[in-house]
Amino acid sequence: MSSILYNTNSSLIQKFQRNESLATSSQSVRRLQREVDPVRHNVEPLGVDQPFQSESPRDSPEYLGELCCSVYPRSLHCRIEGLELGGTLEAHALIALILKSFVFSWYGTKIPTHNDEFHVLLFDLFDTFTQFIAEGQETVPWEQLIFDDFPLILSQHIDTLRRLRTLYPHSAQEHAKLYKQTCFIEDGRYPRIFVELLKGSLRGHKSQLQESFLDSLCTNVIFGRVFDSISESYYVVRLMTKVSDLLLAKKTKDTSKVRYGSVVFLLRMYRSAKVLVSSILLHAREKRAISTPTPIQDRYFSTLLLEDILILPVKAPLLYFLLKCVHRAVARVHLLKSLVSSVAYKYIHRRLLTRHVVATGINKIRELLFPNDNEMGPRTVIPTGDEFEVIKQVCADKMWNVLQLYHISGPCGITRVDVTTFVEMVCQEDKSCNKILIFRLLDCTLAYILDNPTD
Repeated sequence: MSSILYNTNSSLIQKFQRNESLATSSQSVRRLQREVDPVRHNVEPLGVDQPFQSESPRDSPEYLGELCCSVYPRSLHCRIEGLELGGTLEAHALIALILKSFVFSWYGTKIPTHNDEFHVLLFDLFDTFTQFIAEGQETVPWEQLIFDDFPLILSQHIDTLRRLRTLYPHSAQEHAKLYKQTCFIEDGRYPRIFVELLKGSLRGHKSQLQESFLDSLCTNVIFGRVFDSISESYYVVRLMTKVSDLLLAKKTKDTSKVRYGSVVFLLRMYRSAKVLVSSILLHAREKRAISTPTPIQDRYFSTLLLEDILILPVKAPLLYFLLKCVHRAVARVHLLKSLVSSVAYKYIHRRLLTRHVVATGINKIRELLFPNDNEMGPRTVIPTGDEFEVIKQVCADKMWNVLQLYHISGPCGITRVDVTTFVEMVCQEDKSCNKILIFRLLDCTLAYILDNPTD
């Protein structure tokens, strides 16, 4: 390597060294000022999640629009203003925060650029996908999906876990492999099939950049880190505990109104009569109560509840026999069967399958992941060992209290040991079984959307 010769006494070298020293000291002073008083010097303190600032109420159309505009460049603001509530705008707000945390945190900073083409490509990618989902879900038979297909998948899940716990009680690490074999799931199916389906939804927007980014985002982030996190058994226990708390609170609230028992009874009778009369009028006007050929009482949901969860054929065979007789009697009376189905489906369409419910669910997910609509919130510390055992025991105790308070444990022959065993069964040490269950539910939903094209 050749040596560089220069005059060390040159005034140019001394001038360069003096300027470099001044620049270094100036940067040190500015860095110290930011650490001491970050607000005064317009710098966010490290590790502090500053809430998103907006004059509009949270989750309002103006607020969500401003949130999206704060992430995307000005060239997309007109398109963002044209997004509608009811799921589309809420989904874009969630996607914008995810891109801000995982993509735009390095694009434009670590890779300095002022080119907006990449932002526009990502917006087009997810806008096309949300429109694809919105178009497909309009023709999905949600009654069949919720009361037939989902219960069947959950029934297979519970039955498989129960058999694995009986046959292999001390080999939890092998449960995932045996679970796949029992459910006939081929290796490599998940998440490969979801990435291929998402690529197919791009239609005419299949650029190499979009496909590469979609592969990385889905495999590593969404179906990797996110699904690994939500598959923890700890969240299953939290869900069962939350449901138990709600049922206990509702029963306690009803019990506190005993002194107004006659008034409450009359109100309930009035509401029941109102629902019955409206159902009869609807049935007489339309000549049929429901638009689906399968009544609600013939769906697989009843099998999941009675046979897989409560295990009535074993625990209370006489009660199971009586319920089957009632089911047969209802099935033989056409008017009664139609009324039961009409009330049930009416509740589903008015309370569950609405755009408001979808939008509220997306907003709840956004608030959970991004509490201040800025940085992603801290990851939940998953308890293990004795701490997790205490949480499971608390969950089992609350479920047992619910069964006793609603007078279910006695007629169904359920004991406290049965409840504890059920909690232990669904809380596998290996979360792979829960992850496969989520994949199967998502696979079933996307299959309906793709099999019912609107164009």
